[in-house]
Amino acid sequence: MSNRRGRPWIVPALLVALALACAYREAVATVPAREWTLPHLPFPVAREPALITAVGQGVEVHALARLADTLHIDGDVRPYAEARDLSPYRSVLLAVGYSPVGLAAARRTWEAEVRRAREIAQLAHRQGVPLILVFFGGPLRNDARSAALFDLLLPHARYVIARADAEQDRHLSALARRHDVPYTRVRTFEAAKIPLNSAYR
Repeated sequence: MSNRRGRPWIVPALLVALALACAYREAVATVPAREWTLPHLPFPVAREPALITAVGQGVEVHALARLADTLHIDGDVRPYAEARDLSPYRSVLLAVGYSPVGLAAARRTWEAEVRRAREIAQLAHRQGVPLILVFFGGPLRNDARSAALFDLLLPHARYVIARADAEQDRHLSALARRHDVPYTRVRTFEAAKIPLNSAYR
Protein backbone atom coordinates (compact mmCIF):
# COMPACT_ATOMS: atom_id res chain seq x y z
CA MET A 1 0.00 0.00 0.00
CA SER A 2 1.39 3.40 -0.93
CA ASN A 3 1.95 6.03 1.71
CA ARG A 4 0.87 9.38 0.28
CA ARG A 5 1.97 11.18 3.44
CA GLY A 6 5.54 10.10 2.72
CA ARG A 7 5.65 12.13 -0.51
CA PRO A 8 5.01 15.74 0.52
CA TRP A 9 7.22 16.94 -2.35
CA ILE A 10 4.87 15.84 -5.12
CA VAL A 11 2.51 18.83 -5.06
CA PRO A 12 5.29 21.46 -4.86
CA ALA A 13 7.15 19.67 -7.67
CA LEU A 14 4.06 19.70 -9.87
CA LEU A 15 3.55 23.39 -9.16
CA VAL A 16 7.16 24.13 -10.09
CA ALA A 17 6.84 22.10 -13.30
CA LEU A 18 3.65 23.96 -14.20
CA ALA A 19 5.31 27.30 -13.54
CA LEU A 20 8.28 26.36 -15.73
CA ALA A 21 5.97 25.23 -18.54
CA CYS A 22 4.08 28.52 -18.40
CA ALA A 23 7.32 30.48 -18.38
CA TYR A 24 8.61 28.55 -21.40
CA ARG A 25 5.39 29.11 -23.31
CA GLU A 26 5.54 32.83 -22.56
CA ALA A 27 9.17 32.99 -23.65
CA VAL A 28 8.42 31.28 -26.95
CA ALA A 29 5.48 33.58 -27.57
CA THR A 30 7.70 36.64 -27.17
CA VAL A 31 10.69 35.48 -29.27
CA PRO A 32 11.36 38.11 -31.98
CA ALA A 33 10.41 36.97 -35.47
CA ARG A 34 14.03 37.35 -36.65
CA GLU A 35 15.05 34.48 -34.37
CA TRP A 36 12.72 31.98 -36.05
CA THR A 37 15.60 30.51 -38.07
CA LEU A 38 17.70 27.36 -38.51
CA PRO A 39 21.31 27.11 -39.75
CA HIS A 40 20.22 24.27 -42.06
CA LEU A 41 17.67 21.46 -42.20
CA PRO A 42 18.18 18.40 -39.99
CA PHE A 43 16.89 16.11 -42.75
CA PRO A 44 16.11 16.38 -46.50
CA VAL A 45 12.71 17.66 -47.62
CA ALA A 46 13.15 17.59 -51.41
CA ARG A 47 14.07 15.15 -54.16
CA GLU A 48 15.60 15.40 -57.60
CA PRO A 49 15.13 16.33 -60.36
CA ALA A 50 14.35 19.94 -59.51
CA LEU A 51 12.58 22.56 -61.56
CA ILE A 52 14.54 25.79 -61.09
CA THR A 53 12.48 28.83 -61.99
CA ALA A 54 12.06 32.52 -61.28
CA VAL A 55 9.03 34.15 -59.71
CA GLY A 56 9.13 37.89 -60.31
CA GLN A 57 11.78 37.39 -63.03
CA GLY A 58 14.78 38.58 -61.04
CA VAL A 59 18.21 37.62 -62.36
CA GLU A 60 18.84 35.74 -59.11
CA VAL A 61 17.47 32.60 -60.77
CA HIS A 62 20.79 32.26 -62.61
CA ALA A 63 22.73 32.49 -59.35
CA LEU A 64 20.45 29.82 -57.90
CA ALA A 65 21.05 27.63 -60.96
CA ARG A 66 24.83 27.96 -60.55
CA LEU A 67 24.53 27.08 -56.88
CA ALA A 68 22.44 23.99 -57.66
CA ASP A 69 24.98 22.95 -60.29
CA THR A 70 27.85 23.36 -57.81
CA LEU A 71 26.00 21.10 -55.38
CA HIS A 72 25.25 18.58 -58.15
CA ILE A 73 21.51 18.94 -57.70
CA ASP A 74 19.95 17.43 -60.79
CA GLY A 75 17.47 19.79 -62.41
CA ASP A 76 16.52 22.13 -65.24
CA VAL A 77 16.56 25.93 -65.32
CA ARG A 78 13.31 27.21 -66.79
CA PRO A 79 12.71 30.84 -65.75
CA TYR A 80 9.31 30.99 -67.46
CA ALA A 81 8.02 27.53 -66.51
CA GLU A 82 4.28 27.14 -66.10
CA ALA A 83 2.36 24.83 -63.79
CA ARG A 84 1.81 22.40 -66.67
CA ASP A 85 5.59 21.92 -66.86
CA LEU A 86 5.77 20.52 -63.33
CA SER A 87 5.05 16.86 -64.11
CA PRO A 88 8.62 15.52 -64.67
CA TYR A 89 9.97 17.15 -61.49
CA ARG A 90 10.05 16.06 -57.86
CA SER A 91 10.81 19.46 -56.33
CA VAL A 92 10.74 23.15 -57.27
CA LEU A 93 13.43 25.71 -56.49
CA LEU A 94 11.92 29.18 -56.73
CA ALA A 95 14.12 32.26 -56.98
CA VAL A 96 11.73 34.91 -55.66
CA GLY A 97 12.06 38.64 -56.29
CA TYR A 98 10.19 41.21 -58.34
CA SER A 99 12.14 42.80 -61.20
CA PRO A 100 10.32 45.24 -63.51
CA VAL A 101 13.23 44.99 -65.94
CA GLY A 102 13.06 41.20 -65.90
CA LEU A 103 9.31 41.18 -66.46
CA ALA A 104 9.65 43.62 -69.34
CA ALA A 105 12.39 41.52 -70.93
CA ALA A 106 10.15 38.46 -70.61
CA ARG A 107 7.20 40.44 -72.03
CA ARG A 108 5.09 39.52 -69.04
CA THR A 109 2.72 41.56 -66.94
CA TRP A 110 2.78 41.59 -63.15
CA GLU A 111 -0.71 40.07 -63.10
CA ALA A 112 0.36 37.20 -65.36
CA GLU A 113 3.40 36.51 -63.18
CA VAL A 114 1.27 36.38 -60.03
CA ARG A 115 -1.13 33.99 -61.74
CA ARG A 116 1.78 31.78 -62.86
CA ALA A 117 3.23 31.73 -59.33
CA ARG A 118 -0.15 30.85 -57.81
CA GLU A 119 -0.76 28.02 -60.27
CA ILE A 120 2.70 26.51 -59.70
CA ALA A 121 2.29 26.67 -55.92
CA GLN A 122 -1.21 25.22 -55.94
CA LEU A 123 -0.38 22.35 -58.30
CA ALA A 124 2.81 21.53 -56.40
CA HIS A 125 0.80 21.46 -53.17
CA ARG A 126 -1.82 19.13 -54.65
CA GLN A 127 0.82 16.78 -56.06
CA GLY A 128 3.00 16.79 -52.95
CA VAL A 129 5.95 18.36 -54.78
CA PRO A 130 8.03 20.38 -52.30
CA LEU A 131 8.67 24.07 -52.94
CA ILE A 132 11.90 25.66 -51.73
CA LEU A 133 11.94 29.46 -51.79
CA VAL A 134 15.25 31.26 -52.24
CA PHE A 135 15.68 35.02 -51.88
CA PHE A 136 19.08 36.37 -52.94
CA GLY A 137 17.83 39.81 -53.97
CA GLY A 138 18.90 41.68 -50.86
CA PRO A 139 18.13 45.42 -50.75
CA LEU A 140 17.34 45.42 -54.49
CA ARG A 141 14.12 43.51 -53.81
CA ASN A 142 12.84 45.32 -50.72
CA ASP A 143 9.55 46.22 -52.35
CA ALA A 144 5.87 45.55 -51.91
CA ARG A 145 5.61 43.25 -54.92
CA SER A 146 8.40 40.96 -53.74
CA ALA A 147 6.65 40.85 -50.36
CA ALA A 148 3.38 40.00 -52.10
CA LEU A 149 5.03 37.06 -53.85
CA PHE A 150 6.22 35.72 -50.51
CA ASP A 151 2.75 36.18 -49.02
CA LEU A 152 1.43 34.05 -51.88
CA LEU A 153 4.10 31.35 -51.95
CA LEU A 154 5.42 30.85 -48.44
CA PRO A 155 2.34 29.05 -47.05
CA HIS A 156 3.03 26.31 -49.64
CA ALA A 157 6.81 26.11 -49.04
CA ARG A 158 8.81 23.39 -47.32
CA TYR A 159 11.86 25.59 -46.76
CA VAL A 160 13.02 29.19 -47.17
CA ILE A 161 16.58 30.50 -47.62
CA ALA A 162 17.07 34.27 -47.67
CA ARG A 163 19.68 37.01 -47.53
CA ALA A 164 19.99 38.34 -44.00
CA ASP A 165 20.78 41.91 -45.05
CA ALA A 166 17.42 42.51 -46.69
CA GLU A 167 14.53 44.35 -45.08
CA GLN A 168 12.39 41.50 -46.39
CA ASP A 169 14.11 39.30 -43.79
CA ARG A 170 11.83 40.42 -40.98
CA HIS A 171 8.73 39.94 -43.13
CA LEU A 172 9.91 36.51 -44.26
CA SER A 173 10.87 35.23 -40.83
CA ALA A 174 7.50 36.35 -39.44
CA LEU A 175 5.69 34.54 -42.26
CA ALA A 176 7.81 31.43 -41.76
CA ARG A 177 7.02 31.36 -38.07
CA ARG A 178 3.30 31.86 -38.70
CA HIS A 179 3.16 28.99 -41.20
CA ASP A 180 5.71 26.77 -39.40
CA VAL A 181 8.11 26.71 -42.36
CA PRO A 182 11.84 26.18 -41.69
CA TYR A 183 13.78 29.35 -42.47
CA THR A 184 17.50 30.00 -42.86
CA ARG A 185 19.20 33.39 -43.12
CA VAL A 186 22.50 33.63 -45.00
CA ARG A 187 24.80 36.62 -45.31
CA THR A 188 26.49 35.63 -48.55
CA PHE A 189 25.73 33.65 -51.67
CA GLU A 190 28.41 31.10 -50.74
CA ALA A 191 26.83 30.59 -47.31
CA ALA A 192 23.67 29.29 -49.01
CA LYS A 193 25.44 26.10 -50.09
CA ILE A 194 25.04 24.26 -46.79
CA PRO A 195 21.32 25.00 -46.23
CA LEU A 196 20.40 24.29 -49.86
CA ASN A 197 22.36 21.05 -49.84
CA SER A 198 20.61 20.05 -46.61
CA ALA A 199 17.27 20.24 -48.39
CA TYR A 200 18.31 17.42 -50.72
CA ARG A 201 20.85 15.33 -48.80
